[in-house]
Amino acid sequence: MGDWSDYFEDFPEENPANKERQPGPLERAMSKHIDTVRKNSLKECKEVQKLLDEAFARKKDGS
Repeated sequence: MGDWSDYFEDFPEENPANKERQPGPLERAMSKHIDTVRKNSLKECKEVQKLLDEAFARKKDGS
């Protein structure tokens, strides 16, 4: 009986390392969640920057 590596040399399609990995349902949900959080975070960051710009403009006009 040969070594496993000999078998996979003859049948590379059977080697689990050669299979394309399919994400599971939890990974897909996490990916969607991460995208949503990133979009919301960017939106909130822009809103905060807008408020800061307005506050600095008022302070500059008042000085």
